[in-house]
Amino acid sequence: MKKTIFLVCLLLLVMSLAGCSRIINMIEVDKEKIGAEYTGVDGYVTGEDNNGTCGEARNYESSLNENVWTTEFDYMNGTGVQEFTIETADILRINGKFDKGEVWIKITQGDLSLSEIQKVQAINNKEMTIDLSQWQNGEIVVWLVVEKGEDGLIQIEHLEN
Repeated sequence: MKKTIFLVCLLLLVMSLAGCSRIINMIEVDKEKIGAEYTGVDGYVTGEDNNGTCGEARNYESSLNENVWTTEFDYMNGTGVQEFTIETADILRINGKFDKGEVWIKITQGDLSLSEIQKVQAINNKEMTIDLSQWQNGEIVVWLVVEKGEDGLIQIEHLEN
């Protein structure tokens, strides 16, 4: 009888843990991620005319001058990546001009698998700012994610306060 009660209790415990694990997994599904399609690798080229982006890009150019990251493209379906050293009072100012597509700015800090992700959708022909107060002083990684973008010019300016 004791063995039966023990086995029933053990079975209930296992079922309870499995249920909690399933709930945790459901919660993780909704967590913002940087997927494999968004990870930039220096020198990684998947097709012609990519110039180091991850994904597909045509006539792509990217430069960083005096805290202004400028990305231009005829077509882009992928991601560019840039690091900035910030203070918590700093902001990013985004200017986006593109004919078609969707553009997001994603920000991470530290180990990508442990980092929270701040995600902001850039709006065509509209200036916007991103508050950086949720991040610690130091290096952040800014991911420019473009989905089926055409004729784009995106500028991300790091403004120090």
